Amino acid sequence: MIAAGFVRNPRLHKPFLALGVALMGIGFLAAAASTSLVWVSVACASAAAGFGLISTLAFSLFASPIPPGESGGYTALYYALRAAASALAVPLVGLTIAATGSYRSLFLLGGVATLSALLPLAFAPSPQTAADLTRHLR
Repeated sequence: MIAAGFVRNPRLHKPFLALGVALMGIGFLAAAASTSLVWVSVACASAAAGFGLISTLAFSLFASPIPPGESGGYTALYYALRAAASALAVPLVGLTIAATGSYRSLFLLGGVATLSALLPLAFAPSPQTAADLTRHLR
């Protein structure tokens, strides 16, 4: 996460964000497939590293097309959606574990959901391209 904070070139934000999504998704799937606590720990370390990259770089990609003067509203929307997702996640995690009787299903669903984020990320404009697209709104 600290290393991602030093990425100053906006052109590198999207590839590093994709790396974070891949690390997190693969880590979750590896944890679901692991039978040893050592390997579950390694898999969770991969997921944590990916989450660090995502947490550090996602907002810069989201904020790049926001016109000046409107950043406060969009920032509030971004963090409100993160809070709503967090509030919904806790009961859904409990229901998933109760329905399947295993934590593995949680890691499996988390890995698939996380890796599915690579598809829209592939089509998202880079921060520079998004800024160019919204330049006329400034």
